[in-house]
Amino acid sequence: MDTNTFDIQDTFNRLLRKGRHIYGYLGELSGINFDTILENVESTLNTEVPDRKSRKKIFSVIIEGLQNLHAYFCEVCDLEGLNDIFICINKDGHLYHIYTGNFLLAEDFKGVESRIKIINALTKEQLRQLYRGVLEYGGASRTGGAGLGFIDLAKRSQEDLMYRYDKVDEEIAFFTLEVVVSE
Repeated sequence: MDTNTFDIQDTFNRLLRKGRHIYGYLGELSGINFDTILENVESTLNTEVPDRKSRKKIFSVIIEGLQNLHAYFCEVCDLEGLNDIFICINKDGHLYHIYTGNFLLAEDFKGVESRIKIINALTKEQLRQLYRGVLEYGGASRTGGAGLGFIDLAKRSQEDLMYRYDKVDEEIAFFTLEVVVSE
């Protein structure tokens, strides 16, 4: 496998320089790290984000983002040693930009992209209705969840969900998601 075309550290470092950096994590995602990441994010938000409501929105986005990273964990990627993820929170004016990134199978990206495009096309009211409908009638998705993750993130975001796809090789890609939350 030739992974020289994608460098997670370089991608992470570029994000750290966007706006005023508040929090960043680059490393493996495990049950132990999950708790530590959440504790560190909560502590950082308590000192860096004065508004309680903003802290709550950002923290909710981080929790949902971590759940998505876990749900789309790529076992093939893990076998190849590509098991790192990143989380980055930056502030630009009155907006907080929350980035998450993970390796995934390239074939899974089409489904992720399709869901994001559909969600981005909806109004906030349509998102609320879709969310309620999935809660009421939806079953489990292929990843074991109810399919609410991207819907929930879009409801909290001030802008469309933004994403980037970087090809690592023929089988594996790196997916970066950006969610924007206002103060």
